[in-house]
Amino acid sequence: MLFVQSEAFHLVALGLLAPSAALAFWLGYRRHRKAYVALCGLAGIVMIALALLPGLGEGGEVSLTIAGSIFLVVGHLTNWRLRTST
Repeated sequence: MLFVQSEAFHLVALGLLAPSAALAFWLGYRRHRKAYVALCGLAGIVMIALALLPGLGEGGEVSLTIAGSIFLVVGHLTNWRLRTST
């Protein structure tokens, strides 16, 4: 099995994703003061973390990961747009 297919990879990816995304959303919030952007990012991080819980089945894991990723992308794009417009 490849490392990228293992559970360890997903834990490492979350360990890198969560702090860096949280920092980006915090810095954006400090600049534009739009809480909904940070909450969107937080929702994405939480969904991706929940996807690692056992017992969800592959469909649940995939659904939560995709939904969480969409929230992160929308949050990052909105954050970037608001930061560059101020």
